[in-house]
Amino acid sequence: MPNDPFNLAAHVLQVGQTCPDKIALQVVGAEETALSYAELTQAVLGTARGLLETGLKPEDRVLMRLGNTPDFPVAYLGALAAGMIPAPTSAALTESEVVKIV
Repeated sequence: MPNDPFNLAAHVLQVGQTCPDKIALQVVGAEETALSYAELTQAVLGTARGLLETGLKPEDRVLMRLGNTPDFPVAYLGALAAGMIPAPTSAALTESEVVKIV
């Protein structure tokens, strides 16, 4: 068993290097969205960079309060790629519920 912990973002980005034009993320519904691995990689790494530029550091916890949109997996993987700990929560939480979690 390897000593290094599994990193989902690193795994997804590595797979994307072998097939950048293949669809990596697809949301089917009223507004269909599809991202290739190349587009997902760009979005994930851009999100990771943006999180770091806000002053967050690796191992910081990032509370995520996003709906069921492509933004969720991009933000989740971006936090992981930056070495952060994403903490997903429901977008339906009230402000007082979020404050209790924080």
